[in-house]
Formats: sequence, structure tokens, C-alpha cells
Amino acid sequence: MKIIDEERRENIFSLIKKYVKDDLILIKPLAIDLKEDISNGLCNVKVSFLENNKRKSIKSEGSGVVESIFDAYMRHYSEIYKSLKTIEFTGFQVKTNPKSFGSLGSPGANAHCEVRISLKNTSRNNMLFFGRSRSLSGASTEAVSDAYEYYINAEKCFVKMKNSLLDAKNRNRGDIVNRITYDMTEVVSVTNYDYLEVL
Repeated sequence: MKIIDEERRENIFSLIKKYVKDDLILIKPLAIDLKEDISNGLCNVKVSFLENNKRKSIKSEGSGVVESIFDAYMRHYSEIYKSLKTIEFTGFQVKTNPKSFGSLGSPGANAHCEVRISLKNTSRNNMLFFGRSRSLSGASTEAVSDAYEYYINAEKCFVKMKNSLLDAKNRNRGDIVNRITYDMTEVVSVTNYDYLEVL
């Protein structure tokens, strides 16, 4: 099983931005409201975020904060971006930095934490996403939001590449065909797009 690390992921996203340009979907989490029923293992969340400076909110219920946030985004975006349905949540890890000590009387209680989530695609490639905050729920929201931003734009990129590739073939532009084909090998490592329709 292959793990796509942060550096490789950022390199692929640079390629995505080259093709998607002004059509990028940018997701910036603003706030999270959560209610946990510890005895029954249920968590209700409401995430407020900006999508390209337009404020939106999503809700879901799950067995934990991360799962609930993940499902909320999935319900909101997966009908438009079909490839999201091929993504699976595979891992969750929290790291803290004890040097970012807390307030007097509770040293370390408000230390910075880093949440790492791992998602798997149909090619069985694991990709890591990170969120960093003094708040565990805030870091979790950042990590999941970053993942959805990434996968949404990857799909948009693939569709643009596919259409450009068809156009280049129709114009007998072998040089462009070769360049796009090479770039597509990077993007398809993110997830599966076999069933997507192109214009």
C-alpha cells in the first residue's frame, strides 16, 4: 500500500492549480458546533465554512467528531463531485507539541495539536491530510476540510485535462497530448475517475 505524503500531495496540487486556475474551490472552515452523547457514542456537528468567500454550513451525525465532519462534507459535495464516493477514511492520529505550554496552573493543557487523517482511494493509495490548532476539534475540522478541497479540485482538474486531451487529439497536437497524458498520471494517483463524463 502506497502512502502519498504531504510534499507529494502539495506537488500534485500545484499541478491541479495549473489546470483549474480560477475555477478552484477553496474551503476555509470558520466554526464548528458539536454535541456529543458520550453514553451512546453519538456526535452531532455543524460546520460553518467559506467556499470561495461564500458562507455555508453543513450538519451530520456520527460516532465521533472526525466521522461526523467527514460525512457532513460527503453529503454536501458528493452528488456534484462523484469521485468523492470512492474515498474511504482509513486513519486518524493526534500529535501534540508540549513545548507550546498552556496557561498557569494547567501546563500543556492548551498545547498546539496536529491531527493527521488518512484517506484511501480505489487505487488503494493512502493520502495524508493535516490540521493544526490549539483545539482538537478545530484541527480535525481543518484536516477534513483540506481533504475535501483537495479531492474536489482534483476531480475538476481531471475533467479539464480530459477535455483538453480530446481537443488536442482532434487537432493532431501530439506535443500537447504527450504533456497532458504525463500530467494525468499524477492526478489519477489521487483517486478513480473512470466513470466521470466529460463535456
